[in-house]
Amino acid sequence: MTAPAAPQRAGAAIDLDRQLREIVESIRVFMDAERCTLFQYDESRQELWSKIFSGPRIEEIRVALGEGIAGFVMKTGEWVRIDDAAQDPRFQARFDRQSGFVTRSVLCVPLVNVQGTRIGVVQVINKRSGSFSERDAELLAALNAQAAIAIENGHLYERLRVARAKEVSLARQLQLKHGELQDAFRRLEETNSELRSAVEVAHRLRLAAGAGALLLFAVLIGLSWRRAGPETNRPGARGGARVVEVAPAALEVVVPMVGKLEPLDLATVVSPLTGAVRRLAFRYGESVEAGRALLELDTSQVEVEERTARAAVIRAAQRVRELEQWDSSSEVSDARRNLSRADLELQAARRSFAEVGALFEKGIVRREENEAARDGLAKSELDHRSVEEQLTSVIEKGSAENRQIAAMELENARVQFEKVESRRQQAAVIAPASGVVLLPGSRGVGGAALEEGARVEQGQPLLAVGNLATLGVVCSADEVDVARVRLGQAARVRTEAFAGRTLAGAVRSVSAQATAARAGGATGFEVVVALEDVPAEALSGFRLGLSATAEVVVYARPDALMVPIEAVRNDERGDWVEVVGGDGRTARREVRLGETTVDAVEVVSGLAAGDRVAVPVG
Repeated sequence: MTAPAAPQRAGAAIDLDRQLREIVESIRVFMDAERCTLFQYDESRQELWSKIFSGPRIEEIRVALGEGIAGFVMKTGEWVRIDDAAQDPRFQARFDRQSGFVTRSVLCVPLVNVQGTRIGVVQVINKRSGSFSERDAELLAALNAQAAIAIENGHLYERLRVARAKEVSLARQLQLKHGELQDAFRRLEETNSELRSAVEVAHRLRLAAGAGALLLFAVLIGLSWRRAGPETNRPGARGGARVVEVAPAALEVVVPMVGKLEPLDLATVVSPLTGAVRRLAFRYGESVEAGRALLELDTSQVEVEERTARAAVIRAAQRVRELEQWDSSSEVSDARRNLSRADLELQAARRSFAEVGALFEKGIVRREENEAARDGLAKSELDHRSVEEQLTSVIEKGSAENRQIAAMELENARVQFEKVESRRQQAAVIAPASGVVLLPGSRGVGGAALEEGARVEQGQPLLAVGNLATLGVVCSADEVDVARVRLGQAARVRTEAFAGRTLAGAVRSVSAQATAARAGGATGFEVVVALEDVPAEALSGFRLGLSATAEVVVYARPDALMVPIEAVRNDERGDWVEVVGGDGRTARREVRLGETTVDAVEVVSGLAAGDRVAVPVG
């Protein structure tokens, strides 16, 4: 026997430890510190532990969550920067006493993974030049990312190794069960053969009643001898081992899914207006050609809207014409006449005030009359200014800006009228494309069926037309299978609709959100497989919603190295096989496994074509 190679698991652990030691030493040098320690968090025990450190060596360190400076940082997530550790109540001197090391200054920062979860802390001790600064804390937090990635990768590798070991063990158990079922089937076949022989013998006994006793005795002796035949002659009675030569073979791993045939491209038809369904001219599931009339809507309400829109156009046009001739409009003429009247009244008030003033100076009239004349003049002047402002305001109504606004309002009214008129003309709904008529909703499922007389609202989905040239299978995959399905992966589709033919397809979409589970069902993810080049004759028996089976090829390798499952063994050191040399001697060889089938497993590395492996039997 040759010496076994180093186990994968131990090698991986050594590589991780070495990588972390290099990172810790780099941090110590960069931070100009005497010592650096990386603590990892053990969630099951609520403890921090470390065997990754630089500087003087001590045994493995373990501290409880919340204990000491490292435990405090892990529990709170806060940075701790201390210039004199002995004066801080969180500092534990027992580690210094054990190692003979003297801690003066401390900088401790949490170790955070990409999900934002604290997975440990990094602590640097005794800055050689001065004290740790806030800038040092920021740099240490940034440097921690590399250590966090290394730890997460190590944990991920360990989980994958355990999962692979479980998968191989399960495959081995399935193989054993498969062998037991085959042995049981062979025994059942033997029993059936014996029963058939017994029936034939009984038939001959009835024909030869004269020699019945003697013949029956001979038959019973023969049956007893056959039942008690040598055990070693039976199939399956084996022992020792057999040798299998490793040779390249095609390997294909598929994810089978069951779904329904649906057209993948849909043209949804919405109601162009609000009203009742006057007439239906189709049946759901019926094939229609593009441009065919499908239904007719009642236009009573839209006709009212059309008349209202037409009246708005007329009023807007009148307003535009009025503003174009605004200077000669009656409103402007009235304002000018009012100004002329105010001019005359103002002139009369001025003459009256002048005449009364002259008489007042001569003492002919009293002061009250003179003041009344002055007040009348002031009132006339105010009225005149008011009429002037009114004329200016009236003339402003016919400005260029107001004429532009009126023109835009006219254009809006015309557009609204054309929209309403177009909706009335669309009362006869036609098929937008050739295909099959479906209920409205996602792929024709979930909407309500139309009936004559039913009222619909504008914009309401009425039906959908599915294009049969783009058929596909809408499947549901569970959480395990959907993780292996990718866009563009090849698939094979089988259904009774295609007379047993297998059609090629490809994964068109994979839902990023799980569908709600029905009562008693499991949550799944929608996977759509598009069919490629469906022949016309295959559509002769097609019906919407027919069940179909889609096999998505998630892994294919033409030259995979496969060995029987029972040839692979697993222990705490990893997966291995026994390789048979030219002299017939066997040696252990570590292997890395790939995909697993019912009775074989792929060997990714560790074996080459032509190698011979021992397979235990019996």
